[in-house]
Amino acid sequence: MVIYAHHSDQTGERRWHVALGVGIAGMTLAMGGLPGVAGWPGLALLTCTTVAIMCTQAVFWSLPTAVLSGAAAAAGIAWINSVGNLAGYLSPFLVGRIRDATGAMTGAYFTLGGSCLAASALILAVTRPKTRDIRHRSASSKPL
Repeated sequence: MVIYAHHSDQTGERRWHVALGVGIAGMTLAMGGLPGVAGWPGLALLTCTTVAIMCTQAVFWSLPTAVLSGAAAAAGIAWINSVGNLAGYLSPFLVGRIRDATGAMTGAYFTLGGSCLAASALILAVTRPKTRDIRHRSASSKPL
């Protein structure tokens, strides 16, 4: 976690560090839900999921202030906390419902892994770097 956050600080790159960590967590969580994965392999996948999530958390909170500023950053952080609190209630409920309906944890692992992969894609979509608009360059800035 410390090395991951340090690398993000050194490179100044947050977007891909967060998306990669959540993506790895999603893949390892879904792989842990595959039928026949139990015992040590299942524990290793769950450990990799935890490591990826913890590394992501170390970098994640720098994103709202990098994308938003002032009052918008405060509102964005409040919105993130609200969604996180809702997820803290909804996720265990959903996992229980899926397990009760199917009799196995496979669907729950796939659902949680899929939500992590969707979050990874959402982070990449929402935090796009600003592109320079070449059309508005003045005539004096064109090379001779």
